[in-house]
Amino acid sequence: MPITFRKEVQRVRLLDPTDGFREKELLLETRWDPLTEETSRLFEVKWKDEGVDLREMFKVGIEGFCPFCPENLERVTPKFPEDFVEGGRLKVGRTVVFPNRLPFDKAAGVVVLGQRHFVPLEELEPELICEGLQAAQRFFLRVAEADPSIGFFSVNWNFLPTAGGSIVHPHLHAVAGEHPTNQLRKLLQRSSAYRRSHGRSFWADLLDEERARGERYLAETRGLHWLCSFAPMGYGDVTVIFPEVESILEVTKEELEAFSRGLGALFRFYADSGLYSFNLALYGGARDTEGFWVHARTAIRRVLPPAGTSDINCLQMLHTEPVVYAFPEELSRSMKPYFEALR
Repeated sequence: MPITFRKEVQRVRLLDPTDGFREKELLLETRWDPLTEETSRLFEVKWKDEGVDLREMFKVGIEGFCPFCPENLERVTPKFPEDFVEGGRLKVGRTVVFPNRLPFDKAAGVVVLGQRHFVPLEELEPELICEGLQAAQRFFLRVAEADPSIGFFSVNWNFLPTAGGSIVHPHLHAVAGEHPTNQLRKLLQRSSAYRRSHGRSFWADLLDEERARGERYLAETRGLHWLCSFAPMGYGDVTVIFPEVESILEVTKEELEAFSRGLGALFRFYADSGLYSFNLALYGGARDTEGFWVHARTAIRRVLPPAGTSDINCLQMLHTEPVVYAFPEELSRSMKPYFEALR
């Protein structure tokens, strides 16, 4: 099997002032992503974000003006041209898609998830998430039909201001363009190179190996596979794989439903662990890709006690080196019970 899970352990000695300056040994693991070969640094810090008053933390966003609430949305949000979407906005169930004022790419849509303004993580409804994902996919299909030069797609979620969300009202970002992001480009290139070298999909081999080991594999839900990422990009990093699906344009409604139900289980774990905010990216692939499978990754975002420090520092921002405070194997053991009911 060509999949390699490479890691190295470094040992750090210090004299601990909390224990009479006795010598203590700390362990740091450096792990290499089995596809991209990017490194992550892992060590264990045990804390729980207890007693966080979300309404106080996000008071400005909760009490301030919200363009996504139903009394404002039709009046203040942009519209698509009529020749792109009749009526200017695309609607699926309780969700609405309109153009983003911030041009993250050639086609950038905001997907508003329902009418409720502030929704704690544990109250995000899988059915509503699914409607939002269907709306994003419908937007992508319209984009691909209208502009053949666009071929790269992703769905992105910054949940609450601690994750980069400028508005607390739940919403997704559907992004499409002629050029992939750095991460998507790397995933596509490495997936293609692996297929050419080994004659198989990297993602198929990864699943075979992870299921055989069982250390990080969480569950299969209607054909989708959930696992804690070996070289995490952030705390609570979970990878969700859509087997044999090379573009988000090809994802079925049943797969979106399974994905949404799995996210519901994952969000319950996060909430029960005292966590409240996250980033999510669904890497949608491209046209005529080779060896790539659609997949998603999540990562927790939070402020760090006691000073309310950002969890992104110089190593992540300027060295693109994730620093993660927990090991995925331990998280996997804690997460698995939350997926039992979905099997």
